[in-house]
Amino acid sequence: MEYIVYDKDNSDKKDKNEDDDNKDTETESEDDDETPPKVWYFKLKYLIDHVRDASMSLIWIVGMCLALDEMMVRFLGRPMEKHCIKDKPIGEGYKLFTLSTMFGYIVNFTPDGITTAKSQQQEYKTVHSVGKIESMILHVVSIISHLHDKQKSRNASLKSSRSMVKERNEDTPMENFVLAMDNYFTLPRVIHAFREMGIGVVGTSHFRKRWPPKNLCAVTQQQAKFNDFYWCIDGYGMLLGRWLDNILVFCIRMVHKVDGMVERARRRPRITILNKNHVKDVWGDVGKKEINIPKLINGYNHWMGGVD
Repeated sequence: MEYIVYDKDNSDKKDKNEDDDNKDTETESEDDDETPPKVWYFKLKYLIDHVRDASMSLIWIVGMCLALDEMMVRFLGRPMEKHCIKDKPIGEGYKLFTLSTMFGYIVNFTPDGITTAKSQQQEYKTVHSVGKIESMILHVVSIISHLHDKQKSRNASLKSSRSMVKERNEDTPMENFVLAMDNYFTLPRVIHAFREMGIGVVGTSHFRKRWPPKNLCAVTQQQAKFNDFYWCIDGYGMLLGRWLDNILVFCIRMVHKVDGMVERARRRPRITILNKNHVKDVWGDVGKKEINIPKLINGYNHWMGGVD
């Protein structure tokens, strides 16, 4: 029979070492839990980051009029994050949210998947007090502040080199921006945040809970005449309007006045049950006619056209 004698001091040291190892593993596991999960497009992340960096290096000044919209990239496979949208030129594929100029040049974008918001695998952090759509919009538009900083550093370098090159002038400061957005993006909290950032908004919208006011919601297509414009100012200080064109359109504005009109050539729309009363009276048998429309409607059609 063999007796094994354990040294008490050594056993205590071993126990302490084991406890320290366990603590280290626990802290490592906690650190692993705190690290954000991989984005759902992690296989293409390096390519997307490279495209953004290369694009950012080529952009110096963007125009005042920008547009925020969604864009589809055609893909006919069977991935989990693929979108299928009806009545679109590209109805199946990957969806991107893009910030573009009025001529269609993309300034910034973020890929969007169907289940990424629930699994927290998008590239931006969702602020629950604000909302997932609002967080995405603020993430895409945040490139404007980066362009501001880039322009300041460029102007500072131009000032330092002015003694050597006298003909070079500073870039015009980018201060005023107007965003054209459609129904998906025009949320009251987003528009209020843009107002605080000094960014104007032009776009169409849907009715939300307790927004717009009741007197504007009560307007119906039966009581309105063609080209009538009903408007009010809401609690956020925004101009809300309903304009009867082919149907009643709910629009919001922060950069126009109510009394402006402009003449534009309008094509004769397809006759439906809702517009049959005024299409014949306004267009008759003519396919196109010059019609006065509100300036705020014309501004949205002009700025949003580059993306659509």
